[in-house]
Amino acid sequence: MFKEIALGLVLAATAGTVQAAETGHCGSGETSWFNAAVEGTGKMVSICGSASLDAAGAWLDYRFGKPGNVELQFPGDHANSLSAFTIRRYTRPGTTYLKLDFTNGGYTYAILEGFEAGSDPESTATLRVRRNSDGMDVASFDLRLLTDPLNMMRFEDKVPTEPFDE
Repeated sequence: MFKEIALGLVLAATAGTVQAAETGHCGSGETSWFNAAVEGTGKMVSICGSASLDAAGAWLDYRFGKPGNVELQFPGDHANSLSAFTIRRYTRPGTTYLKLDFTNGGYTYAILEGFEAGSDPESTATLRVRRNSDGMDVASFDLRLLTDPLNMMRFEDKVPTEPFDE
């Protein structure tokens, strides 16, 4: 566990100010909790929200699309938005997998992020859309992280938590 935390701190320190400046779809007065470029599309995935997820009125929003053109925003209404998401985590020494998902219009949207010490690359992320009626994946995209790896761990104890199911 210590090695995993130390490695996470090293990765965060080397991420640099360029990543910290990338806000994706998050606007002024919003916190950019997660940002990633969708490889090969010119689009971005952002999880924007309130500055504190502990305060009354805390909220999260998923946004997808090209910079300046949000194609999908969920849930849209900030009231009770934390309960619209589910976070899942699997951890073993040197390895952590996270999954943040939500259901909208008969589809489940999932951001999957993995970290494996010593692998190349150590951090990976994927956006997956699955049809609920038959459980088939209808889209899957590789993501290039613009925020620190494993940043989604901050959602634990803020949104509903379920066992990891991948």
